[in-house]
Amino acid sequence: MKWRKWLILLTIIAAVALSGCGNDGENNAASEEAVAVVNGTEIPRSEFDQLVEQQQSLMEQQGIDFEAEENQEMLEQIEEAVLNQLIGQELVSQVLEETDYEVSDEELNEKRAEFINMFAEGDEENFNQILEQQGITQDEFDEMIAEQIELENILIERYGEIEVSDEEVDQAFDMQKELAMEQAEEAGEEVSEEDLEELKTVIHQQLRDQKLMQQQAQLIEELREENEANIEILL
Repeated sequence: MKWRKWLILLTIIAAVALSGCGNDGENNAASEEAVAVVNGTEIPRSEFDQLVEQQQSLMEQQGIDFEAEENQEMLEQIEEAVLNQLIGQELVSQVLEETDYEVSDEELNEKRAEFINMFAEGDEENFNQILEQQGITQDEFDEMIAEQIELENILIERYGEIEVSDEEVDQAFDMQKELAMEQAEEAGEEVSEEDLEELKTVIHQQLRDQKLMQQQAQLIEELREENEANIEILL
C-alpha cells in the first residue's frame, strides 16, 4: 500500500538521522579548506557546500530564487543551519568514538530483523531492494544500525529509557488512519485489520525515533556548551 511505502521511507530516514554522524572522526581532506574545527578535527568545505547545495536545490524546486536579493537572508540562514548540523554531527561522532560499548552480533541481527519484519514482512531480499532505492548498501545500513544502537545506549544512560504511551500511539494512529483509508480508497485497495495493526507498530517506532531525535538534539546542545572553547568557526 502507498502509505506503507511512505512510512518505510520515513523510518529509514529516522534511522539514518540517528546513526553515524559526520566524517567518523577522520579528516579525509587534510589539505582542503575547512569551515570549522571541532576539538582539532576539521569539517571540510566540500561537505558544507554539498549540504547547502542540496538545501538550495530543494527550495528552488518550490520556486525560491536565491539570485534575488530578498532571498539572500534565507541563504545565510541555510548556511548557518548546515554549519550547526555538521558541528553537531562531529561532536556526536566523537562521543561515539569514545564509548566503550560494543554492539554484539546478536544485537545487530536483532535490530536488522526488526526492520525486515516490520517493513518487508520478513522478506530480506525485498528489504534490500528498499535500501537500494534509497541509495543505501547492506553494509552501510548495518553500520548505521550499529551506530544507532551505540547512540541509543549513550542517550539512555544520559536521559533514561524512552517511553511511548498507548495514548500517544492512539492519538497518532487516529490521525494517520484516516489518511491511510483515503489513500487505499483512491488506489482501489482495502485496509485490513492486519494493515492497521502494522500501522500502529510503525507509528510506535516513529514516536520512539522522534523522542530519540529530541534527546539527540539535547545532547548536541549540551556538547556545544561543554566544548565551546574547542570549536572554531572559520566562515
